Amino acid sequence: MKLFSVQKLVFTAITVFVVYSPGVKLLASDNMISLTQRMQAAADDVHRRGALGVVMAIEVPGNDRIRVASGYADVDRTIAMDPSRGFQVGSITKTFTSAAIQLLVKDGKLSLDDKLSKFFSNYNGSPEVTIRHLLNHTSGIGDGQVYVDIPQPYTREHFTVEDFIVMGRIQGQQFEPGFGFAYNNLAFYILGDIVEQVSGKPLHVFLRQRVFDPLSLDRTYVGALETWPHESMARGYYRNPGSSELIETTGPEDLSIAGPAGDMISTADDLLNWLGAIYTGNAAGLGLHDFTADAAPWKANNFDPYYGMWLAYGRGFMQGSLAGEIIWGHAGGIHGYTSLAFIHPASGVRFVMGVTSDADPNKSDPSATYAAMRVAMAAMINAAITP
Repeated sequence: MKLFSVQKLVFTAITVFVVYSPGVKLLASDNMISLTQRMQAAADDVHRRGALGVVMAIEVPGNDRIRVASGYADVDRTIAMDPSRGFQVGSITKTFTSAAIQLLVKDGKLSLDDKLSKFFSNYNGSPEVTIRHLLNHTSGIGDGQVYVDIPQPYTREHFTVEDFIVMGRIQGQQFEPGFGFAYNNLAFYILGDIVEQVSGKPLHVFLRQRVFDPLSLDRTYVGALETWPHESMARGYYRNPGSSELIETTGPEDLSIAGPAGDMISTADDLLNWLGAIYTGNAAGLGLHDFTADAAPWKANNFDPYYGMWLAYGRGFMQGSLAGEIIWGHAGGIHGYTSLAFIHPASGVRFVMGVTSDADPNKSDPSATYAAMRVAMAAMINAAITP
């Protein structure tokens, strides 16, 4: 799903995670305490500048995890946020959809060079679009999902992949496959459907059998297809453009609006487990190279609040440059929620961030907030890396 405005005030906050441990080493107890304090201060600042609730978590190889939280889990501000809360993780879902596709490739049931037309008779774009193109957003197909994505009005209508393919025809083929880049949610919706066609199983069943259960991701769910425990969720909220009505988005009746491109539910701990498995090559037989291969140069669009930070997109992982350091992972935004899950390959540090919004239109300007956060985090980075 699209990355939305509240992400502008949180992304730089995570910079402190990346540069604090430039090598794989044990941190002294006083350094662990200092890192915890800096994370807590960053989370508190994100909350003060407009977020309803904030969770940050980091894992430095060889050290205990650090988890902090700030703000509230509900709009009435009666429930303090805590690091165990579940979040809708938006486009981080794409990392799991990519994993499912690549597992089928390793099983010999798919090829990355299989043509899209092999699976969809109603597809009428370029006959040269392949699974590889869909994975790294170089397919050029029209993205029908944009008509219901943020900032469009929130809807609980049920959608199918065929619905979005039809809507994608309105845009038509944007460029020849492999000769451009355009972030595309429909591409991953299609990939999820291909998993079901080839495996003969619903996507959530395939993921639970091949990924969630083997990796003990016990609090990760496919939102459009499974029931998840709403009571343990951080609550999210959204206002449609031009409307004063506050809509709670914590447990919508139907997340097919996002599907395999952005419908999943998870926690900071589960996402750290997922990133750790990928980094160590134990993600059900997949490793970091599987997600970073075929990287295509990133091209920002008008709705991308992180322009200038992304460099490329591989097979379901985004590459970014943060404080001069290369990171790989994914960001996600869906109505009421923002999430980040990244690996710093040079050190093995993994970090996760979840933020909720109360959609208060009276909060400070997001751009000004983002600029202020960048200044604050830059100061923290300098302090962290200075001997």
